[in-house]
Amino acid sequence: MSTTLKPARPVTRQLRLPRRTRASVEPSDPRFAAWRARQVNRCAMQLDADPTEPMGHCPLAVELSKQFTIDQWFNSRTSWEESGTFSYTAATSRLWRECLEVLQSVIGPAAAHGVLYWSTGPFNNPDYELFVEDFWTVMGQWPQSPNALTRRGHLAEEPAGATSIAHVSGFLLNMVDMTVKMMSPCPADDNWPTGHWTVDYRRFTGASSLESALTTLIDHHSKPELGPNDPIHLRSDIRIDPIDSPDVLNLRNNVTEVGVSCRGFDADRLARVLTPGDMTLTGLPPVTTGDGELTALTATLKSMYRQGLFEENPALVG
Repeated sequence: MSTTLKPARPVTRQLRLPRRTRASVEPSDPRFAAWRARQVNRCAMQLDADPTEPMGHCPLAVELSKQFTIDQWFNSRTSWEESGTFSYTAATSRLWRECLEVLQSVIGPAAAHGVLYWSTGPFNNPDYELFVEDFWTVMGQWPQSPNALTRRGHLAEEPAGATSIAHVSGFLLNMVDMTVKMMSPCPADDNWPTGHWTVDYRRFTGASSLESALTTLIDHHSKPELGPNDPIHLRSDIRIDPIDSPDVLNLRNNVTEVGVSCRGFDADRLARVLTPGDMTLTGLPPVTTGDGELTALTATLKSMYRQGLFEENPALVG
């Protein structure tokens, strides 16, 4: 029996990317694609984020400079100042192109929707245009840019004082200190003052070790679906509304609410499964109404996981 999540009263906005945009930014690895889709869904509820915006949820960002943190209003609770750049030389340009080829191989065509900046503007690196040219050569299109039009033969001047920053659900590379992080947006708090989770990170020394780092991060952290022994744990920002219908369980946080359709079982049973926070699919309580109820309940829990309703915050799940 198929189960769906349906919006309850009121929903701020529907999470639906345009068909062509959704396909073009989806990573090739189905595990990584499933992880990224969950984070996009989660952010729509946690941040009231619109994934149809041009800079929404890039699968890749590359820093061409290195910064240190300072406390300011810019970029959630933390900002950066520049402390080094990745200069364009014969050696670094070769390394850069090799790394781009690895990114394209591991992420797929979605890598072409990346950005070549992070906590400072693109033109903070004086060689930015040279790196952009190589990006176009390897990826077949220009990288996204927050306040500049990037097209062949022309880079528009970035407005002074620009403070835009892309949301990334995927990988952040720093070419200065040779690190790659797996990350996703989140509400800024004491654990994540920059407004992004760092799920994990690796160091690399060249294209080969970058490929190993990326595949290791995907292998370790990109679960395609809710496993039989994974804890069924609602996100910490979600609460269960009082039940007023056996057919729908309403969940809400401080941004919006969703309704979980309870076809084949009742909302009270689902609430009792969700409340402890440590139940698993293999440990679901037995039912007396036949296997159909258990099948429907299991399908709904898996659907909720795909919708990003279960806890994956690295600071909370370890």
